Amino acid sequence: LRRPGRASRGRTRRHSGVPIMKTNLVKKVSQNIRLLRKQKGLTQLDMKTRGFHYRHYQKIESGTVDLSLSTIERLAKAFGVRPEKLLKQQHL
Repeated sequence: LRRPGRASRGRTRRHSGVPIMKTNLVKKVSQNIRLLRKQKGLTQLDMKTRGFHYRHYQKIESGTVDLSLSTIERLAKAFGVRPEKLLKQQHL
């Protein structure tokens, strides 16, 4: 229980619990990420060695998290590609 008037110690909710709407772009980016991972011969668990938590990475590939630009840059670096490649609407 929180005491009245006490700060939350920086624990803020990162998202409101509202599901992210899967637009065509979100679907395509998550597909691109999955394809790149498979092309590199990596599993989702392998992404831990590249700085991603397993559960978070699963959500990235399923398109259920809203990716920030910094996350897109981290993913591109992990795969050794330019960030634009993750955002392309066409096949890799």
